[in-house]
Amino acid sequence: MLRKRPLTFPTDKSIRVIADTDCSCECDDQFCIAHMLMTPRFDMCGIIAEHYAEPDSEQKSYEEINRVMSLMDVEEYQSMIRFVEDETDGVA
Repeated sequence: MLRKRPLTFPTDKSIRVIADTDCSCECDDQFCIAHMLMTPRFDMCGIIAEHYAEPDSEQKSYEEINRVMSLMDVEEYQSMIRFVEDETDGVA
C-alpha cells in the first residue's frame, strides 16, 4: 500500500514524526496512524504505545498499533513500534 506514493519530497522538506499514541483507547488514533503513514511528506521515525486508564493498556495499544499496520500491509515499519517495559526503560 505505501510502496507507491504519488508524490515524493526532498529530504530537507520532509517532516520527521514520532507518534505517541494510546491506540486502543479511542478510534481516532487508528485513523491518525494510517493518515501519517500515507502522508508522503511525513518521515515516520517511530510509534510509541502509550497507556491510558486501564490495566495493561500499554500492551493493548501496542497490539492495536500492530493490527493497524498489519491491515495496511506495512511490514517495513514494524521495527519502529516501541513498547516501554517500565518507567525506567529508555531513561538515561
